[in-house]
Amino acid sequence: MTVREAGRLGGLIGGRKGGLARPQGRTRVAEANVAAQAKPIGSEQGRVRGAGMAEENTGRKKGSMSVSEAGRKGGQTVRDKYGHSFYEEIGRKGGETVKAERGRAFYEQIGKKGGDTVKAERGAVFYEQIGKKGGEAVKAERGTPFYEEIGKKGGHRVRALIEEGKRAAAELNRSDDKTPAPGGEVIPEPAQE
Repeated sequence: MTVREAGRLGGLIGGRKGGLARPQGRTRVAEANVAAQAKPIGSEQGRVRGAGMAEENTGRKKGSMSVSEAGRKGGQTVRDKYGHSFYEEIGRKGGETVKAERGRAFYEQIGKKGGDTVKAERGAVFYEQIGKKGGEAVKAERGTPFYEEIGKKGGHRVRALIEEGKRAAAELNRSDDKTPAPGGEVIPEPAQE
């Protein structure tokens, strides 16, 4: 019987509610082993390793679990119980809350910080490499005709913007021509046929 099991049965063994009156038999040996294995985590903390919630998994005790194992197991349990969509939903809700509290500028700021950090750690060459990798992946997935199609669309849009700019400039020039003459009268425009 381990110390933990003895603690659970404490009310039965000691006859008192909530604890052991006196450990007996193998329980006393197990208690001595735990005390011998206990190591201080930090002198300022005043805690003892092996006496907390999750223990280091040394392979000696059956059923003991490390903190990372416990977290992983808990995450898997939640995933199995609620499914993938649960994580999507809570992520979306969290994002909306942050957006409402901090606004768009916050996302711009953290995006720039992240980009600057990556640039400082990996350099500009990294961006060239991932850009090339992404382009090759798109080419492999969609083929060369995709680039021809988006090139045409982009060309049409650029052409439309240029023509729009020319019309706006011509309209501005026409409005400048309607300025009053030195005597105050407006000169009529010549008729166009």
